[in-house]
Amino acid sequence: MPPPKVLATSGEYQIATLKLEGGGEGGTDLPLFLSFRNGQGAAVWFAASQRKDAHRIWIETNSLQLSGDKLQGDLNGRLVKVWAPIADTGTLSLTLSATVERGQVAGTFNGKIGAANVFGKLAGSVLTAAQLRERNSVAREAGWPTYFAAPGGATNAGPLADDLAKARPQWKAEESLPCMWGKGPEDRYPHRACMTGCAGGASSPVIADGRVFVYFYRPSGTIGAAPLPYGAGAPKVASEADVLEFAKKHTPSPHGHRAMIDWYRPFADDIVVAFDAATGQTLWRTELPDRSGNMQAHKWRGLNPTPTVAHGKVFAQGYGGYVYALDAATGKLAWEYGAAATKLIGKGGGPSGTGPLVSGNVVVVAIGGSTIGLDATSGREVWKSPGQHALLWRSAGGEQLIVFAADKLPFEKVECLEPATGKRLWSQPIRFFSGMGYSPTGAMAQIAGDLLIGFAPPSDPQAKPSGGVPQAWKLSAIGAEKAWQGEFLPNDENMPVTLGKDRAYVMGREEIRAYELSSGKLLGSLQGKDAFPGLHGPGSNPWLAVVGNRLLLNPEGQHGGQAFMLLDLDLKPLSAWHPPHPSDSAYACMAAISPVVDGRIFVRGHDGLYCYDLR
Repeated sequence: MPPPKVLATSGEYQIATLKLEGGGEGGTDLPLFLSFRNGQGAAVWFAASQRKDAHRIWIETNSLQLSGDKLQGDLNGRLVKVWAPIADTGTLSLTLSATVERGQVAGTFNGKIGAANVFGKLAGSVLTAAQLRERNSVAREAGWPTYFAAPGGATNAGPLADDLAKARPQWKAEESLPCMWGKGPEDRYPHRACMTGCAGGASSPVIADGRVFVYFYRPSGTIGAAPLPYGAGAPKVASEADVLEFAKKHTPSPHGHRAMIDWYRPFADDIVVAFDAATGQTLWRTELPDRSGNMQAHKWRGLNPTPTVAHGKVFAQGYGGYVYALDAATGKLAWEYGAAATKLIGKGGGPSGTGPLVSGNVVVVAIGGSTIGLDATSGREVWKSPGQHALLWRSAGGEQLIVFAADKLPFEKVECLEPATGKRLWSQPIRFFSGMGYSPTGAMAQIAGDLLIGFAPPSDPQAKPSGGVPQAWKLSAIGAEKAWQGEFLPNDENMPVTLGKDRAYVMGREEIRAYELSSGKLLGSLQGKDAFPGLHGPGSNPWLAVVGNRLLLNPEGQHGGQAFMLLDLDLKPLSAWHPPHPSDSAYACMAAISPVVDGRIFVRGHDGLYCYDLR
């Protein structure tokens, strides 16, 4: 395979926080966040509510410069909608001219946003990376190193304000990110790529040692070199010239044209990026060329492999079956596992777990129908066993793996393996599922102490609507015994489990329930659309996290929206929040998580990674 490419950034990094007086819709003030690398404009963020005429502002040229006592230059781009209609809806052109004195910015702006001519005064401040790091430092001992944060739900969330509307934007990351599945293009409307760019998977960010790590992929390869991943209904093309002709019918933008060409590429480069958690500046970027198939979808129905940080390394798993160990400080590749034959070109397949697990010196991954143990130092395959998904079980007897296997869905079994050797300690027929018939079995189940909590299919699926039965199994050295079972819970799609100190929270359609972990006693529920003021209850692929002494809910994980609700541990709603960035979602069997660490939330949006202060 082509060798990896590692980019380590250098040079001065600065962030400007500005307010454009009267520059927003209806004459409102428009917050503008800018970052600069060596004085040249980098990230741009209009930190305002979504415009009526656009789902996203796509900046296409950025000539802003920050030099000495001057901040000046132009921003040009377009306003786009990704549905109703899928089209460019306007343009943006802004000229900024300001002076900087002792970190304070004052000046003017003029230009046009959509149909409105805008002009007026701007004011704000500029911070160096060191100054922002001092103000916004994230405790290095705090972290969210895997998809589920940590066994038992420990998150190091820190103190949070009860009113999410008071969340303060901190930064947009320097490195842009591709969109996720929720707003991604596919063969029903490939021209959507002209407006959204191409999808790059829906892996969640993870945080460790003051750094944020994100995995994604970007299209690569020559058009016509391999079958299209989702091309059955797309216009047939033979060359980039054909694609360009097609793209020009939908947008005059060269950026949109390049995105459309990328949509037709057969392969994809796996990419891992490390950001400074305090500033959002890129620390390193590692590209692994041609390791995945270029999967472009709106309705992705698989899992989204999320990295794990341990032993000073980032263990990342790609959609094409490759697994990587990267030095967390430098991004240097320590090893990779996989073969070209695992590269996925067709729909579906790929990882059948939420991401790598680390037990001792073994990295455990799930690929297709196998659970695989790799030596954490060398990447050598230590063992391989049937299984669709694995969880770590930390008991008095040490650490074991609980693996969900299936000879034929939905008749499933749970197995206990020794992590170091893959030795099967016991196997037992237990029916677990994630709420969707085509999702890897048990993917959203969790373990609290010696209890395995998840959902079982209803005993008579024909007699009930879609949904599942909450259940807990007591794990032991010789097997599992049913501990308790709740009442049937209707669902929309996925059915996740969230663990608190002494509670298990489960979600169904427009409902959250809290069960006592030890007994299964129902402690409370929140049900119905009106029970979630300012938002709505759980819908398609929701996620719920215990963050300190609060619960954080994202009720919708599919259709491109992002909104949050804060509740107390007794399910009392406290506040709702629609963050002011272009939103996106996973649209998968596994929602995209937004980690909360040391009072900060890190959200993967439509075009980048965003950080807000929730304290």
